[in-house]
Amino acid sequence: MVKAPHILATLNVGQQPTHFFAHDDRIAIFNDKSGTVAVFGETLLGKTNDMNVVTVAQPDHGAPAMLGDVLLSGSYRLNRVDAYSLKSGQLLKTLPESCPGLHGEAVLGDVAYFGCTDGVLAVTVQGQNVTARKLLNPAATPEGTRVGTVAAHSKSPALYGNFGKGLVRWTPQDTALTPVALSAVPLKFTFAPDGQRLMVLTDDGTLHALDARTGRVLRSAALVAPLDASDKAAVRSTFALGKSSVYLTSPTTAEVLDISMGDLKVTHRLEVGGTPALLTVVTATGEQH
Repeated sequence: MVKAPHILATLNVGQQPTHFFAHDDRIAIFNDKSGTVAVFGETLLGKTNDMNVVTVAQPDHGAPAMLGDVLLSGSYRLNRVDAYSLKSGQLLKTLPESCPGLHGEAVLGDVAYFGCTDGVLAVTVQGQNVTARKLLNPAATPEGTRVGTVAAHSKSPALYGNFGKGLVRWTPQDTALTPVALSAVPLKFTFAPDGQRLMVLTDDGTLHALDARTGRVLRSAALVAPLDASDKAAVRSTFALGKSSVYLTSPTTAEVLDISMGDLKVTHRLEVGGTPALLTVVTATGEQH
């Protein structure tokens, strides 16, 4: 029988947990205040309270990533990436390549990518051998424009990062970032489940569908009210993806829009009341009794 959802477990992972990273059925949470990273298995969540806690360089607004038995700890204030053994918790290497204002990360294959003010730092992990290289910002990049969020998908050859009033894209073979023009500043971007499209919401209220391989804009649709950048208290629209639908919040109309991912047409308007700010999509499979 189908029962109401309930809390499986409550875990104290550390002080001021801020950055959440999940990859290969493992979860890492960076605790800004304590300067630790809590690591545990996703499939065991709620079944056991066991976790591995790694103490990193210092309390910081950090960005963790895991590849094999190596934990990569990106540091916003130290402008660098440190590599730790997940088994022993010991420091393996401090990478000499700098990453000013490090923020945001994603993993594709055996490489983790971290956003920097001057580009993207690509960190390759092969066993316990850790190396890095920098992908530079495009020429004539305006001051203050940088990558701070990174998105990757196992079925896409290209990765993406936010970049001013648009995005940048790159592949593991590239040495520099390629700009992708959009109508306005991206509020959120994420890959479709099949990895073939990138869905992007910009602050003018427009939803875009991009060909993930090339970065070409396939469709755009103005669906919600633009964000008033001068109103610091304004609730931003956001979205979550289902298998073939985009669920987009409309804070000004107290709705969640059900949008067909194929043609960006609104199929349903769900009146939820209040000011919807965040949402997630949950699905369940298996037998029902």
